Amino acid sequence: MKKILFVATLFLFMLNPVLSANASTFEEAVELPRNDSTSFVIPEKNDLTTINNNDDVRTYKVFLGMNQTEKLTLISQKTYAVEIYDAQGITLAKREKVGEEGNRQLTFETASTGWYYVEINPSDTDFKTDYPYSLRVIVGEPLYVNNINPYTVNLGSSSITSTSNASRIQYFDLSNEASIPDDAILTSVTIGGSESNRYLLDLYSIKRSIRPSSTVSWIHTGFPLYDASNLDYVAKSSQIRMKQFYSFQHSARLNSSGTYTLSPTIWMYYKKELK
Repeated sequence: MKKILFVATLFLFMLNPVLSANASTFEEAVELPRNDSTSFVIPEKNDLTTINNNDDVRTYKVFLGMNQTEKLTLISQKTYAVEIYDAQGITLAKREKVGEEGNRQLTFETASTGWYYVEINPSDTDFKTDYPYSLRVIVGEPLYVNNINPYTVNLGSSSITSTSNASRIQYFDLSNEASIPDDAILTSVTIGGSESNRYLLDLYSIKRSIRPSSTVSWIHTGFPLYDASNLDYVAKSSQIRMKQFYSFQHSARLNSSGTYTLSPTIWMYYKKELK
C-alpha cells in the first residue's frame, strides 16, 4: 500500500510543474476575439503587436468550438514557434517557423466549445535578430488575398437567332484544375469573346451567364461591361468555390432576322487563403 502511495505521490510531483506552467500561461493570456470575417481585407478581430526580443512571448486565449476546424494566421517578417492548447493543457497543434511565406497558417481541431490557448515564441533558428518585429495574429476564419491573375476559359461558338434568343448550353469543369488552389473562392466574372453580327442585337437585352453546379442560380453579366463583381460578399455558406462544374449560356433580343454568334472568353477572378 505504501509503495502505491509513493508511486502516486511521485507521479503527481512530476506532473505538477507541467500543470503549474500551463496555469501560468493561461493566467497571462490576452483575450483575442475569433475572426468571423471571410473578406480579403485585414479583419477587425485581430491583434497587432510588437516583438522586442527573442524572449518576448505572446499568449492568447480565444473562445472557440463553434467550428470543428479553426485556423491561426501569423503575419510578420519573423518566424515563430507556435503551440496551441485546450483548456486542459493538451497540445492540439505545434509547429516551428510559422509566419514566413508559405507557412503563415496553422490548422487545428476543436473538440468542444470553450477557451483555447495560443502560445507564440520568437524562433531562434531563422537568424533574424533585427528587433523589433511587428506581428499580426488572427484566429478563426483564414485571411484571404486576391489572386492577381484570373483563370481564363475559352469555349466554342454558339448562336442565337430572331426565333431562338437563347444559345445552347455549354459546359466546363474546373474540379480538378491543378493551377487553382482548393480553397479558392470566386469573386468576380467578366465574359467577353469574339462576335459576329452584333449589329442585330438589342444591346441592353444581352445576357452572358454562368452557373456553378453548387447553385441553381445563374450569374448574369450584361452590356456594356459584361461583368459580375462582389460575388463573395455573401455568407460563407453561400460563397462559390472555384473548383467545380459550370454551365454557360448567352441570350439577347434581335432587332431583325439573322444569326448572332459568340465564341466566349470567360475571366474568373478569385481569392485564396493566405498561407
